[in-house]
This record gives sequence, structure tokens and C-alpha cells, in this order.
Amino acid sequence: EASFRRADKAVLVEKRVENLVEALRYQSTCYMHRSMFWQHRTPWTLMLAMRVEAHAGTLFQSAIEALLHTGAELLSIAAERTKPLPWIPDRVWLNIIQLSRKVEVFKELPEVINRNDILWKHWFEDDAPEEARLP
Repeated sequence: EASFRRADKAVLVEKRVENLVEALRYQSTCYMHRSMFWQHRTPWTLMLAMRVEAHAGTLFQSAIEALLHTGAELLSIAAERTKPLPWIPDRVWLNIIQLSRKVEVFKELPEVINRNDILWKHWFEDDAPEEARLP
């Protein structure tokens, strides 16, 4: 009922339904967040976002699999091409290889890292690489 009150009004039925779905999705998310332990909120939000993006056709199964199954689990360092830079740990190199194979956007990542190794090493060794600018 709250979704009906909160959803934006619209003249077109399709737009009204879209507004209702969006309001319901928002209310459901708020309800789930209130009922979860703090440590479970971020993974649940990530999973929800991935489902929404996959349903919309903007996130493909290969990208989801690359996030869930790391290269270090699936690949062997002996069977893969030699890592070009000694500062890259074996597990990280296998993850880079796996990501480049599974997600089209990252197809050239191993070569890009190899070409700009000083910038990537600086980023990799940063205290907060998630906040630093990508090379």
C-alpha cells in the first residue's frame, strides 16, 4: 500500500506500473536493510544490483562468473603464460588472466598492465587502491 502512495503518478499505464515497481523495489530494499545484520548488507546489495543489471541486460553472465569464480581457483600458474612482472603475486596474475578471458572490457588488461608497469605497481602498492585513480 505504501508503494501506491509513494510512487509518482503518471497518465500512461506503462509509466505508472514502472513507477510502482520502482517504489516497491525501493521499499523492499529498505525493509531488507533494516532486518539484516550490518555485515550482510553490502553483499546483499551487490547481489541485488547484479540481478537488476542482469535482468536489464547490462550485466552479462560471464562478468558475474568472473566476479564469483576467481582465476586463482580455476587456473594453474604453471599452465598459464609467465607473469611479466615479479611484483604481481601469482594469485593476482591468475585473476587478471581470468578476467581478461571472461569480460570483454578487460580483454587487454594483461598487456595494459605490462606496458604501464610502474603506474600499476604504484597503484597496487597504494594504502587505499580502491580510492586511488586507476592508471
